[in-house]
Amino acid sequence: MTSDTRSVTAVMEAFEAISRSLRKCAEPDWMELDLTMAQLKTLFTLEYGGPATIGQTGEKLGISLPTASHLVDRLVQGGYVERTEDPADRRRTLASTTASGSELVDRLRHGGHDVLRGWLEALDDETLSSLVMGLNGLMAFACEPEVIAPNDLTEAVEAH
Repeated sequence: MTSDTRSVTAVMEAFEAISRSLRKCAEPDWMELDLTMAQLKTLFTLEYGGPATIGQTGEKLGISLPTASHLVDRLVQGGYVERTEDPADRRRTLASTTASGSELVDRLRHGGHDVLRGWLEALDDETLSSLVMGLNGLMAFACEPEVIAPNDLTEAVEAH
């Protein structure tokens, strides 16, 4: 089984158009953002890594303790992060995201999900079924443990 070049190109173009539309839906949240890239990385690190000491946060980000402390302080001032006493060791302080910080991360990561859901719900059953089947086929390749080299893709398609 080989892929039709025109079909592959059409799928890639459609994917790009959909991605552009979804990014446009999420654009207001990103444009209103008043955080530096370093602060944003710190926020995401705390959201997905859970509460951490300043030292652990700095280590995860590959930055110094004073830099990590400054970034956390700025996020605390913005209401996105809070410092709390470590229940395991009261001498240590943990930084963790606040509800506001978690909400911001969620909006930034999933800004277009509601729009996409609406588009998908508007499709007729046959189109949606075909889309599910096609995406499941693509997902089988995308989620394989080893990356498939372009030259090996034809063999992988035939094996599935």
